[in-house]
This record gives sequence, structure tokens and C-alpha cells, in this order.
Amino acid sequence: MKKSRPAEFAQLYFDQDMTEAELLQVADGYAAVFSARCPGKESPNEDSAAVIPFDEHSAVLVVADGLGGNAAGELASRMTIEAISEAINEARDSGVMLRSAIINGIEQANAAVQALGTGAATTVAAVEVLDGLVRPYHVGDSSILMFGGGGKIKLDTGSHSPVGYAVEAGVIDERDALHHDELHLISNMVGAPDMRIEVGALRTL
Repeated sequence: MKKSRPAEFAQLYFDQDMTEAELLQVADGYAAVFSARCPGKESPNEDSAAVIPFDEHSAVLVVADGLGGNAAGELASRMTIEAISEAINEARDSGVMLRSAIINGIEQANAAVQALGTGAATTVAAVEVLDGLVRPYHVGDSSILMFGGGGKIKLDTGSHSPVGYAVEAGVIDERDALHHDELHLISNMVGAPDMRIEVGALRTL
């Protein structure tokens, strides 16, 4: 892992093929970023990410996973990261709440991706870090996990997908879900007319 450095400005990651993680100092803590192409594939890395400082004690961490079965998944994920970053930068200057900025950014991204008219789509998962508290936001099947002492899972946002809902309902075991024939299907995405943003409660880190 590379030596840590301060994230004084938004750090955006597109079509990366990293060999080691990057460690950033942000919001009174550290964020590690690693993104690489699928081994053996020459196609673009459709994942995008960002570490976006808001002020000395708050920031937003974002991951967007472009849908590989749709056209221009890498463009959809990039546009989503850029829209969220721009909304947060505007909020910093105008005094808009960080929560509102994240939601505005995702909604703006949804409109922009739909406007492409190519069927492009992406998932997005964002975490607001604010004075020792965190709040999750997500669209699709990119889950947000939060671990406590001893590796115990304190938060799992789940997946907006048929398999994800079946796991939540106890119909499918989590291990079986990893190999399910319909694991690739999702029911909520950036780029869809009926996109919805799931916003979690504030939690203590």
C-alpha cells in the first residue's frame, strides 16, 4: 500500500488498473482505494470511485459499478461520480447540507445517464462521514458494509435485486446467493426512470 497523503481536494478514480491500494487522509481518518480490471480482460474497468472532502471533519466516499451487460457502463459510472462530486463542491460554496448534496448528485446523474439514450446504467454506493458519524446511500447491488470490534458486521445495506431481497427475507442463504443463477439481475439502478435512493440512518463509527 502506498504511503498515505492528505485528500485536500476530491480524488476521482476512473478506469483504474491499480497494483496497490492508495491511502488517503480524510475526515479525521483514512480511506483506502483500490480498483483494477478483471484479470485476463482487456475491456475497460467499469468501476469508478471517489474520496470527496467536504470540510476538515467530513467527507463522502463513493463507488459506482457500471453495468457490464449494458452499453457504456464505464461512462455511466464516471458520470455518476462526477455529478456527485460537482454537487458536493457546489454545496460547500452555497451552504447546502451534505445529505442534500449527495441526493442531488445522484438524481442529476440519473437524469444525465438516461439522456445518453444508450441503455447505460450503473449502481452507486456512497457513505457520508460527518464528525464521527456515517450515513449510507445506495442504488443497486453495491452493498455497504460496516464492521465493529472482532469483525462483527454492524451494517449491511443489502442489494436491490431479486436475490438480495430473497436473502433479506430468509428464503436464500447468503452463501447460496453468491452462486445463484440470477445473481447478475438488479432491480434498481442509476439510469432507470424509476430509480430510488435508499438512505440509511446516521450511525456511530
